[in-house]
Amino acid sequence: MHPPGIKELDEWFGGDYRFISAGYFYSEKIHLSAEQNEGATDIFFFNEDRSYEPFKAEYLPPDEWIVEKFMLMFGINDQESRNYMTQLKDSIIKGQEYPGMISISIKKEINIAAVYSDLKRTTSNSSISPTTGEVGFKKHSTMGTKR
Repeated sequence: MHPPGIKELDEWFGGDYRFISAGYFYSEKIHLSAEQNEGATDIFFFNEDRSYEPFKAEYLPPDEWIVEKFMLMFGINDQESRNYMTQLKDSIIKGQEYPGMISISIKKEINIAAVYSDLKRTTSNSSISPTTGEVGFKKHSTMGTKR
């Protein structure tokens, strides 16, 4: 999807780019990734230190951090965000297909403008670097984020 109304991104990439994913690092090794699909978003939490073992609830950031990120990313209220967090924790109990990560699917699209604005506000340095392929680019936050 092409996010409307983000002038800076339009200037960087032109009018024909597509948004695929966004993410937040809670710590150097624990991060949230959201991948946009048609009509839904797949949410992943990764523990890079424990990529060889099942993801455990203790690896998750604090509940309030997760709730805040879900509210921001999807424009939802506190209770709906907590319901998704419960689904996320339930997926840990049920087990995971891949070690070192857990995932759920949320039938909502990411509010790209809100995430972009939040990343600009909370990161102290960003850069653009190519992704795979000749025409892909990715905006990276290279300094720590405020929690």
